[in-house]
Amino acid sequence: MLLRTVVLLSLGLIVWAACALLMPERSLSTEPFSYWEVQTVLIRDAEGSLRLGRDGDGWRIESASESQADPRRVRALISLWTPGLTRTQAIQPSSTPGGADALGFGEEVRQLTLLDQSGKALLDLDLGHRRPGGVIYLRVHGTQSAASAVLPLGPEPSSREEDWVLRPKAKD
Repeated sequence: MLLRTVVLLSLGLIVWAACALLMPERSLSTEPFSYWEVQTVLIRDAEGSLRLGRDGDGWRIESASESQADPRRVRALISLWTPGLTRTQAIQPSSTPGGADALGFGEEVRQLTLLDQSGKALLDLDLGHRRPGGVIYLRVHGTQSAASAVLPLGPEPSSREEDWVLRPKAKD
């Protein structure tokens, strides 16, 4: 009886291990959140970093210039992510020709972090290359597991202040 129990437990362990190895990695997902929860947008890329902070109903660029940021552009960026990511496909960068660099996770990786009022990250992703059809490669910042997701086109996160500054309306 003891031998039979040991054998069955061993077989169960072998089946569990085989399933864990053969099953694809779970895809990346994020929780939905509200646009109004976001108080800070951090963007880091090869050119530097940029911090956008909520200023009443608008946004400001937190730098020496303290310029107003274009609220429509900031809202469009945040709105891409508010529904949360649920339909992603896991990717193993090590099995991709060219590895992580081919997906855009080399030196040119862009990091997008959205923080709430307490400084908690609502979203903290590395953004890789964008492909035709709206496909973008993503990974949770600080991890190696990557995924692809289809996102509508929107503002590309950039650390260049001039991409975000609110421009005065042209007079007719």
